[in-house]
Amino acid sequence: MGFSEEIKKFKIKTTEKADQIAKKVGMDLHSRIIARCPVDTGRLRANNQLAIGAKPSGTTTSVGVPSSGAISSYTVGDDIWIANNLEYAVPVEYGGEHGKRMQRPEGFFRVSIKDVTSAWPSIVQSVANE
Repeated sequence: MGFSEEIKKFKIKTTEKADQIAKKVGMDLHSRIIARCPVDTGRLRANNQLAIGAKPSGTTTSVGVPSSGAISSYTVGDDIWIANNLEYAVPVEYGGEHGKRMQRPEGFFRVSIKDVTSAWPSIVQSVANE
């Protein structure tokens, strides 16, 4: 096998690893947000939506746990979006009208992002070791 073929194999392997890392980070972040989301009726939790390529639009009336299934369509270079479009999501995250009795004063998005950012080296290492 020549040098050119070795470079092609390296590129494929590197792209696959980058794809795995991004999917793992996206799923981990989404799962943490869902787990930390305060629950009253379940609607706020159900509206933590994950999408690929563009910010999720609209809301759901569901009260079930949202799916991270959209992550399977991710390819390197795509944007991974996690959003909650309910009108009271921001006040619950930061305090305010709906967030006065916050169960999680540190927020559910902010603390999840902080945790995943701290876990980044171990996530990369786990994928590299696969």
